[in-house]
Amino acid sequence: MRASSHSEVTFWDNVYGFDMSTIGAAMGEDKEADVIIVPAESALSEQMTFHTIDIMTVKDEELDFNAPFELVITSAGTLRTFVSSFETIFDPPAGVEGCEVVWLKTGMSDEPTHWKQTLFHIKEPVAVEVGETVRGRISCARLGEGRRDLDFSITWGVVRADGGVRVQERSQLWQV
Repeated sequence: MRASSHSEVTFWDNVYGFDMSTIGAAMGEDKEADVIIVPAESALSEQMTFHTIDIMTVKDEELDFNAPFELVITSAGTLRTFVSSFETIFDPPAGVEGCEVVWLKTGMSDEPTHWKQTLFHIKEPVAVEVGETVRGRISCARLGEGRRDLDFSITWGVVRADGGVRVQERSQLWQV
């Protein structure tokens, strides 16, 4: 996961010289998560792993999770989104000859794939400074009959470099 200043909503602030921000504001009110290619230059933090799944041994109940995260801000800006991606290694079983290890990465800084990244829009963006830390928890729960629909919940706050609270803890839910 990474902190990002990217927003599909701010596009409407200046459309060929016209202020159409009211359209963007209306969009942002109930914006669900988007699956898009997010520009690497919008990153406000380094990428960090919040959950690992061993696809060879995972059990059904392990696919729902709740994990802590901590993102240290490396570029000042407006925190508008959390960006999630994944990496997977296709490692041939022991004793199989002639197969290569394939490492698939879908992060903002990696070669784009059709999986892209998942962008979680924050309802109330906040300014962040270098050295501050965004701390919280991310939860994923599978829904529906095929259990392919997901609820993601992120609870987070911002801590200043001196340890003081800059942004009180907030929570938001997205459906993917």
